[in-house]
Amino acid sequence: MEDNAPIEVSVQLTADDLRDLWRSSALRYLSWLSIAIGVYLAYFVLAEIVNEGFSNETAFTIIWSGIVALGALLVGFFFTRFRARQMVRYGPTLRELRRYSFSAQGVHFDAELMTCDCRWGSFFSIVESRRSFLLYLSPLFGIVIPKAPLSAADISRLRDVFRGHFKGKLKLCS
Repeated sequence: MEDNAPIEVSVQLTADDLRDLWRSSALRYLSWLSIAIGVYLAYFVLAEIVNEGFSNETAFTIIWSGIVALGALLVGFFFTRFRARQMVRYGPTLRELRRYSFSAQGVHFDAELMTCDCRWGSFFSIVESRRSFLLYLSPLFGIVIPKAPLSAADISRLRDVFRGHFKGKLKLCS
């Protein structure tokens, strides 16, 4: 294959692939904040029960703080997993096979229900995770290219295309 030929790959996205967008985003720290709030409120509930006891005067505070603590912990631990599954379940364009083509002009992808051409300037940042390449269009929304269907040579060529044509924030392995 010649060096300037487009790199083409076909992928079927999964919920785990979509979770990579959140895991590699700076907004992932919001999950940690939610967990910290949940732990703090759980401590508050426990301290209230130990210090004041569970009575008619403290019941309202203890119950509502416990509910909020449980909600914050559930959001912190399970929201991204639930969100990714729902996106795949209810998003018809995410359930179909996508064909990506990377060239000097940008990224072209098409599927049965949609076609898209993105020039390199339309991306916010490009990040390489352990499992995929993430081409962010905003801090939370982007294109996921799983590495599994790519050969080692294609991964190397893709890194070279990103380095050569993308002028924004780039975070690649090796």
